[in-house]
Amino acid sequence: MVRPEQRDLLQREILAPRASECCAKFSEALQSIAAQITLVLVFEDLHWADDATVRSHLCFARARGPAKLMLLDCASTDIALSQHPLTNLKRDLSVHKICHEIELEPLSESDIADI
Repeated sequence: MVRPEQRDLLQREILAPRASECCAKFSEALQSIAAQITLVLVFEDLHWADDATVRSHLCFARARGPAKLMLLDCASTDIALSQHPLTNLKRDLSVHKICHEIELEPLSESDIADI
């Protein structure tokens, strides 16, 4: 009974609040755990991240509780040259002084062989 374009809009309107609620609840859970112990989460290959992952990182980073939580995001430098959502995330977090970027040199063949 609903046209396809209306169905898509309706699904976005219904699912968007659930997604933000889910992010908030997950952030609360991480904050609760990190209030008890130091928690370090490492995300590799974040240059493949979708919008939902980027939004969740923003949600975690902006949470302001007594938590001992650190997110380590590892991404290719190629994101700086693109319109990747991480570019905006990095800019937003930098403006609010809640992130630090550390650029690492690429590993050499001998470095990789040592691993």
